[in-house]
Amino acid sequence: MKTLLIVLNILCLNCFSQKLDSSSIYFVGRGTLSKKELIGERFNLLNMDLTHIGLGLIENDTLRIYNVSSDKKEKNSSLIIETLSSFKNVNDIFYYGIWECKISKKNLKKIKFELLKISKAQIIFDRKFKLGDDNQLYCSEFVFKILKSVKEFNFEASTIELNRIEQQILGNDKLSYIPVDFFLNNKRIIEIKTEYIN
Repeated sequence: MKTLLIVLNILCLNCFSQKLDSSSIYFVGRGTLSKKELIGERFNLLNMDLTHIGLGLIENDTLRIYNVSSDKKEKNSSLIIETLSSFKNVNDIFYYGIWECKISKKNLKKIKFELLKISKAQIIFDRKFKLGDDNQLYCSEFVFKILKSVKEFNFEASTIELNRIEQQILGNDKLSYIPVDFFLNNKRIIEIKTEYIN
């Protein structure tokens, strides 16, 4: 049964990836049950199901997802590059989505340059969710940082009053942060696929 699911996933991915455009960028997100209430419902703005986000590019006819992980590492860095099937291969995943944004060739080149540059650094997952720590990032802060480098987007951080438990964990009364769904207010970013997984 597991082999059949893997084969179906690969076939589905191949059909789907043919529709993707190498001159676009993609926001690829997932929702996990363990983080839905803690992240999605507490800190997101519009989509309460999203708990993790990455930035996708088409490379060699494959969607490659750059994302900062709290539990996986590559070359001792929390910045990892995954295929869609590995991005979705999480025990308690219940949802995933892909959104497309068409951008200029110049800005696509700049984003690729920024990704190459940051992939050479050792990124540490930022458990305090502080903005501005160069090599300490969380998933949405990473995507936000890459997009800010092209000055085409005008995304901003959000601020929230923290409850007592959050204050004890983070050591602040308020949190300025980048929500996982920060990109959804931009009308240029179009949803191309969402799916709930049983």
